[in-house]
Amino acid sequence: MHNQGRVIDYMDDYIAYLDYDGTKLIDGVLDSTDQHTCLHLFRCSECEKDIHVQIQEILL
Repeated sequence: MHNQGRVIDYMDDYIAYLDYDGTKLIDGVLDSTDQHTCLHLFRCSECEKDIHVQIQEILL
């Protein structure tokens, strides 16, 4: 499986212009902002299967 980045980045062409925390409100995970997680798309290069995985954010 290869990490393809944030699921939200695949939802709309203009998503990159929106506030990062604001986009987390539409990622489908109700507590992603509070839990500091980000939903990522992982894809298998052999079978083409996709899965969504919550990744813990690193707070700097």
